[in-house]
Amino acid sequence: KPLKQMREAANRVSKGDYSVRVLIHSEDEIGQLAAAFNHMASSIQQEDERRKEFLANISHELRTPISYVKGYSEALVNGMAKSKADQEKQLLIISRESKRMDRLVGDLLDLSRMEADEYKMEKHPLPFAQLVEDSTQKYLFTMKDKGLELSFDMDPDIIILGDEGRIEQVIQNIMDNAIRYLEKGGISITLKKHKEGCNLSIEDTGTGIPKEDLAHITERFYRVNKARTRSNGGTGLGLAISKKIINLHGGTLKIDSEWGKGTKVE
Repeated sequence: KPLKQMREAANRVSKGDYSVRVLIHSEDEIGQLAAAFNHMASSIQQEDERRKEFLANISHELRTPISYVKGYSEALVNGMAKSKADQEKQLLIISRESKRMDRLVGDLLDLSRMEADEYKMEKHPLPFAQLVEDSTQKYLFTMKDKGLELSFDMDPDIIILGDEGRIEQVIQNIMDNAIRYLEKGGISITLKKHKEGCNLSIEDTGTGIPKEDLAHITERFYRVNKARTRSNGGTGLGLAISKKIINLHGGTLKIDSEWGKGTKVE
């Protein structure tokens, strides 16, 4: 009887009903098989829900830029822009939204390759402190213009084996997030030796992250402030990609934050 129930349940799973579970009548081999089946069905159901949510998020993220590009390009084709200034404004919007879609697709491809272990890191010995300084140079003018400070306390002798381009991508993802929510104070970067290698810390005095959001902050498309992040061009994939890159280097990503006081990423 329990084997017949599992056969019927397996047929339902094969047809897409992942909510089905079988009753466990004993603790012998049949009972263990039933428990294994339930665990399998639960895992498939969770993965199916994640897939659906992922596809829904992609559709949502692409809908806005596509509508902008479609609307303003049709306006230009139909001659609705009466002045050269209006035409230039509409072209700038089309260009901005096209770049947003390009970033989103690029981030999705990167994340997909990394999760499928299809992306191979090109690791070389790197002077870490110098790499951090080089990666943050482009922010100096923006921070100075906003009256923000950028300070360093780094051990110059630390050498890591890493993919230079990907490590730089992680640093810039974290810096972009920090500056986006930073109104006063600044960012302090420290690099110290650690018993397992080294520890890089990037700490800001920004608005911080609510406690309930911290556990989800590295999930794909998760946003604490959806409207503001989207208006600033974020794809919602930066931290998910950063976490994967760090994991592929044998490291860990830890985020501590207090609402209203700032965030520390290390």
